[in-house]
Amino acid sequence: MRSQLISERSQEDAIRSFLDILNRKPEECLSIEEQVEEIAAYFGADRSYIFEQNADKAFVDNTFEWCKEGVNPEKDNLQMVPVEVVEIWYHNFREHGAFFITVNEELKKNDPLAYETLEPQNISTLMAAPFSRGGELVGFLGVDNPTKHTDQLLLISVIASSLFKELSSIREEEKHMTHVREIEKLNSELEDQLMIAENHRSSLELSNEIIYAIAKLYFGIFRIDLQNDFYEEIASDNEVHSLTGHEGSASTKMIELCNNFVADEFHDEVMEFFDLSTLPDRLAHQELIDMNYRSKDGYWHAAGFISKKRDANGRTTNVLYVTRLLSDQKVRQIEQSIRLSEEKKAAELANKAKSTFLFNMSHDIRTPMNAIIGYSELMDKYFDDTERCRSYLSKIRSSSDFLLSLINNVLEMARIESGKMQLDEIVCDTNEICSEVNDVYSDLMSKKNIEFITTSNVKTRYIFCDVVKLNEIFLNIVSNAYKYTPEGGKVIVTIDELPSDKEGTTLIQAKVRDTGIGMSPDYLPLIFDEFTREHTSTETRIEGTGLGMPIVKRLVELMGGNITVESELGKGTEFTVTIPHRIADGFIPVENETDEFENGIFSGKRILLAEDNDLNTEIVTEILSEVGFIIEHATDGVICVDMMEKAEPDYYDLVLMDIQMPNMNGYKATKIIRKLPDPQKANIPIIAMTANAFEEDRREAFDAGMNGHLAKPINVKEVFELLGKILK
Repeated sequence: MRSQLISERSQEDAIRSFLDILNRKPEECLSIEEQVEEIAAYFGADRSYIFEQNADKAFVDNTFEWCKEGVNPEKDNLQMVPVEVVEIWYHNFREHGAFFITVNEELKKNDPLAYETLEPQNISTLMAAPFSRGGELVGFLGVDNPTKHTDQLLLISVIASSLFKELSSIREEEKHMTHVREIEKLNSELEDQLMIAENHRSSLELSNEIIYAIAKLYFGIFRIDLQNDFYEEIASDNEVHSLTGHEGSASTKMIELCNNFVADEFHDEVMEFFDLSTLPDRLAHQELIDMNYRSKDGYWHAAGFISKKRDANGRTTNVLYVTRLLSDQKVRQIEQSIRLSEEKKAAELANKAKSTFLFNMSHDIRTPMNAIIGYSELMDKYFDDTERCRSYLSKIRSSSDFLLSLINNVLEMARIESGKMQLDEIVCDTNEICSEVNDVYSDLMSKKNIEFITTSNVKTRYIFCDVVKLNEIFLNIVSNAYKYTPEGGKVIVTIDELPSDKEGTTLIQAKVRDTGIGMSPDYLPLIFDEFTREHTSTETRIEGTGLGMPIVKRLVELMGGNITVESELGKGTEFTVTIPHRIADGFIPVENETDEFENGIFSGKRILLAEDNDLNTEIVTEILSEVGFIIEHATDGVICVDMMEKAEPDYYDLVLMDIQMPNMNGYKATKIIRKLPDPQKANIPIIAMTANAFEEDRREAFDAGMNGHLAKPINVKEVFELLGKILK
């Protein structure tokens, strides 16, 4: 729009009046009628008014009017005015925005209908600015016979725009209350910027005054011609540019801005927002679209496109691109929203993981349970066929072992992920690491006709390590090599010692290589994820929980080491585990005495069994009675302590103590027994026999004063070995 320079005084009046009209305190807000009066007073007009388009769009109504004393009101006469009467005004609005006309012979010639409407009202001049919504004209603001006219078109446009927003808010107050607050906030910000603009009024046009004020709020302002892919930079970093400032290809500039300033995590979203080819469609039914993003320097920005000009079809052809820093309060709101979104995603992932876990657990538990139940029914059916029942029993035991392995793996994974698992390091002999693996798998490998080679090149003899967890790592890996290597294949275990850059430590590296079925490149990144298997047990006939490798990886990391894997389909797999260990300098091994016990050692020995589960009681009683034990039963800790107190000092030889019992648990019962006044009773051997099977449970049992720990389901051989050791 072409504008003219105005005097310093008129600019000052314009700015102050602008502030008076638009930026009142909430408690001093003017009604629409009062604002119309203020507008007339500022422009020195005889009359000011608002026209609004009817719902059917065929007529316009004079909805607000103010008249100077002596001027006849026309509001009542200007209802249901056909749109044709103001069509030439609408044409001017579409072409130029606000306009100024003179009621003279030229108007009579060009627009006789407008002349016939205005001339009888003694209107000699008129200035008007449009109301538009979504590119469609819906009314206008006008002043008759203003003393200020052609140099005030930009200002009346701004006033009309703001007035229409407030008018729209009043029309739809309940529906648009949030929008009203945003407008009031924007008006407050504009007030601050316009106050600054007063300091520069002597050398700038009124349009540049407004641009400068907005530039304080928006540190980047571009004028963009979408049809010609052309941009012109109006302001950047609070500096207003001349009309021949930075310019060029708009689409190229938007790509440059995104690549240079936008943080990586927002890059794709901002690129989509900056796509100028889709901008007209996105602005089809609104005047502004905006988004928030974080820049590479960490600050939050708001970017927006404002529809500036539309064609005859209402399609946006020119826009303003604006960007500004967000307030601290807005940043906190955004970051809170992001946190909530991330928490929601995390919860969704957790739910998905939970569903996957339950699905896999259901499948993997039901498979051995189906075998146990099925073979149990077959044993009942063929009870008299000893050989057949012995075969069924063997398969039941195999399925039970797998089910127990699955449960142990799940519980161990849960302990690892909860952070409860700790290392229990003792001095161990490195020679035994390799021999342990060899002892466990040499017979199995031989029966499957697999060449099994174990080699140890470790010179440091004694190190500190958690032997149980280290064995679990190696046995898990070798177990996989055994399962997935066909007959006639080869499994090679090599243990080397590597130099360590940390004094007093050594690096033990174990490689387990097989010539088995191998893994595909797509599966390798998933091998350490829970419940993942490249092939199901249905496909390979190889049982597995999908938890072995995840447990191995977490145990290795718990020890401060790392694990890698290389594999190729049809050629085999190689795992490499490297773990640092403290060297046990000066350690002198002590020969252990062999624990032996003779047959009949248990005969006549009396055991007090504290167990609340009837089935467990029956099983333990049957097993122990067969070798000569006399079993007496207490159903909880309270009864157990009472029976000990009432018994003779040498009546019981040993207590088998469950942990989780009603009324009093096994830990508390043990502590009470240890404090009995009779020394013989207080020092009776107490062994925990419990489903609390983890290492920390074992330590807690000993801390409570127990002499041993047996995990359920019980291993009969281990039970007899421990009882024999304690009672020999």
